[in-house]
Amino acid sequence: MEKNHCVKESTYPKRMAFCVGSTVMLLKNYVVEENIMNGSIGVIEDIVYEQSSGLLSDSYSLPSYAIVNFKNASIPYNLKAFPNISSTCIPIPVATERCEKKCCSITTIPLCVCVALSIHKSHSITFGFSKKFEKVVVNLSSASNNINSTSGLELVALSHVTSPSALAICNPSNTLTVSDTKKIGQYATNSEIKKFQESIASKYETSKNVTCDRIKLLDNDHNELHFKKIECGCKFLPDWYQSVT
Repeated sequence: MEKNHCVKESTYPKRMAFCVGSTVMLLKNYVVEENIMNGSIGVIEDIVYEQSSGLLSDSYSLPSYAIVNFKNASIPYNLKAFPNISSTCIPIPVATERCEKKCCSITTIPLCVCVALSIHKSHSITFGFSKKFEKVVVNLSSASNNINSTSGLELVALSHVTSPSALAICNPSNTLTVSDTKKIGQYATNSEIKKFQESIASKYETSKNVTCDRIKLLDNDHNELHFKKIECGCKFLPDWYQSVT
């Protein structure tokens, strides 16, 4: 008997159990520009089955969809899915994903229970008292623990905490030095990026001024009351374009 390739390839959980009130993470992109995408966090408001009576005791069928309240969703009020509840309540239907060979598939609701987040998934979330996630635990890289941290991740984690009381650094105190803490967010890669951005900004200003001066030289209006400037628009440019097209 051949195995389903999707069991290994898919990022969906192999077993799933959630209920109304569960905090869940969306595992599929739907409307990215409205913040309904992979990594969005929400709370299940309802689970809807095909039968009005709900799940039958002898059935293993999936629900038709789960209604999830994504508070960061930006669906316009006139386009909301349900008339009597918030526009941030989104129906998440059953989804089917196929393996790379297209010979196997997995069908599930693309949600997983979310009790904790990695730093990668927490870029737009604030942590602290009364927030959805109240605590942050960080293991800082140091010379003694051989942890290679991705540039900037530690700084992201620390900068999203509303209070020191919501932060825990799990490094043993005898392995973390003041020098290690001062290096948070300071990496060779960051320095190179900063230098590159500064050089681009400098070149932008230089090239912008040169280009503006060249455009002004093209203005043949000799009226003394006419000022050659870019800021308010160059009327002669559209006039020239219309004359040659």
